[in-house]
Amino acid sequence: MNSITYQQEFRPALPTVFGAKDYREFRRTLEEMDHILTVTGIEQRIIVQKITEIEENLSEQREQNLYRRYRQGLRYCMLLGITGYSYRKLSIRVTDSRLFQWFTYTERLGGIRPLSKSSVERFEKLFTDMEITQLILKRASGAEPS
Repeated sequence: MNSITYQQEFRPALPTVFGAKDYREFRRTLEEMDHILTVTGIEQRIIVQKITEIEENLSEQREQNLYRRYRQGLRYCMLLGITGYSYRKLSIRVTDSRLFQWFTYTERLGGIRPLSKSSVERFEKLFTDMEITQLILKRASGAEPS
């Protein structure tokens, strides 16, 4: 598996919120994080790297499913870091927050499918802080990740 191609999913637009300055600032932070992850390719590189390390000779459908799941897990890990929530609390908050659903690609046609607290914990162990830091630094320096 040399390259994994992935078609971005459509996400519903977030509603306009008036007032609530703290919410708007937090939302802007998540929107900027989303933009950086997708435009720079950092997210795709770390996910492809993980899939390549773990699995080989996958069908295209299996690659797509793993990509979607790992992207969701990576974004949950980022929310854990910026919110300080426990696994259980984050799992609950994603279920009832449109903003968190949007950021984690949890809302899909046919319903909301949040990760369980156990899945969030497994993903946090899969994506180490060091790996994410190295990818970001390689991107900032212009070097391609290996």
